[in-house]
Amino acid sequence: MNCRSCDIELTAENSYLSNHINWIHLCKDCSKKFARERHRQLRQLVIATYGGKCTCPCGCNQSQWEYLGIDHKDGGGNQHRRQIGAPRKFLQWIVKNSYPKTLRLLCHNCHYAITFYGYCPREKPIME
Repeated sequence: MNCRSCDIELTAENSYLSNHINWIHLCKDCSKKFARERHRQLRQLVIATYGGKCTCPCGCNQSQWEYLGIDHKDGGGNQHRRQIGAPRKFLQWIVKNSYPKTLRLLCHNCHYAITFYGYCPREKPIME
């Protein structure tokens, strides 16, 4: 049996047993490549649905998807993600739950600042 993508012969060392059970004949490398691509597509769908740009009141409007992430408006994101599981499962949960309004899109800079300082430094002048 060969990998349906790269056509190398599948062995116990270069393939996942679960792939054989589910009749998905892929080597480990191709399986990982397809999983990364599916995750990227799902992430881009969620980002686009939430508006595709940072929604921080500072107005940075970052729109490059690699710099954007999901924020829980009222906090509690760590606990929520622990309940749901891996990042892919979190994105699937968002889609399954019709893109909850309790989440928003922030660039990583704004998200970090709001999480740790309670405000975005671009919005408030720095206290001296």
